[in-house]
Amino acid sequence: MARASHGPARYAPRALKRFLIAFLIPVLTFAWLLFAIARSRHLFALRVRKGKIVTVKGRIPPSAVGELGDVFADTDTNGTLTGSTENGRVRVDFSGRISGNVLQRARNVVGLFPLSRYKGQAPR
Repeated sequence: MARASHGPARYAPRALKRFLIAFLIPVLTFAWLLFAIARSRHLFALRVRKGKIVTVKGRIPPSAVGELGDVFADTDTNGTLTGSTENGRVRVDFSGRISGNVLQRARNVVGLFPLSRYKGQAPR
């Protein structure tokens, strides 16, 4: 009759469960929280192709989209304009091809509207 093993292989399932509970689950939860926080800071994304706004995603006042359309008109701008919150303000970034003065004009237009308009809240 074979005896039951008392070696480390017998305790492997318990050790794996303890590892999952003590290490992996908290790490995954923390990573998910960081992702959720970063995503909540994202306000909008505008895709621009040949000076025309092609797609609009997120929360941005319609009047700001119209003003930005005027900024990009008659330019050869291609890329994505994104807005996110940083220190209670809207931060504007652009990935793609854009001239410095057009980017500054876009930042000026975005800065005309308070953060509450981008979040869909009533202004205070």
